[in-house]
Order: sequence, then C-alpha cells, then structure tokens
Amino acid sequence: MKFAAGLLFAGTLLALTGCSSHEDDMQYADEPAQQGTSAHLNRANPASLNCGRVGGQLTLARQLDGSTIGMCQLPNGKQCEEWALMRGGCPAN
Repeated sequence: MKFAAGLLFAGTLLALTGCSSHEDDMQYADEPAQQGTSAHLNRANPASLNCGRVGGQLTLARQLDGSTIGMCQLPNGKQCEEWALMRGGCPAN
C-alpha cells in the first residue's frame, strides 16, 4: 500500500510539474517582437534593383484581389512585372 501511495504521489508531482508555466519562456503581447539584424533589413529586392539597372522605374499595381505587385515601367513605354523582367519572361526590348 505504501508503494501505491508513493507511486500516486510521484505521478501527481510529475503531472503538476509538467503543467506549470515558465514565465521566462513566455513572450507577452506588449513586448516588441524580436527585431532582425541590420543585414536583413537593408537587403533590396533583386527584381526591383534589376528594373533600375535596365533604366526602368518601379511602380506598384493593385490586383483585383487587393494585393499589390511590383511593375517596371521601361523607357520605351513597355511595362513588365518586375520578376518576369528579371527571369527574362518579359524582355526589356
């Protein structure tokens, strides 16, 4: 009987320990999210850079679903989606 009581006590203690909260591990909503390093914040979109490299001007176009995509207005009047221009799917000529 002593063994069963000891086993019950150990099981209860183990269950309570597993359910306890660790305040050190929790992030509260009023704390700011962890910020990225400056190396991540200063990276430019390679497709946007490519638009400028070919002499175009980057613009944003709103889609029917409300999203926006980057467009490149080329000097010859042609307009290409910036990633299509970079991949060669929309030639600058």
